[in-house]
Amino acid sequence: MQAPEGRAAPFKELKETWAAFKNTRETELVPAILAGEKAKAEKIGGGIQKERLEKCYSLIPVLDK
Repeated sequence: MQAPEGRAAPFKELKETWAAFKNTRETELVPAILAGEKAKAEKIGGGIQKERLEKCYSLIPVLDK
């Protein structure tokens, strides 16, 4: 995918945020769930992952203008 014309900065931020979300999901969240570490998984999922997902959702409309 390429950034829409004139929207390179928010596109880059979206890509970086999504990459961080996926990395944390695979290296921290899923292992915590599989290990039965419910409190840890809830902290990750309801904390930084929630913030990252909300950030992605806020950037999508900016790129669609």
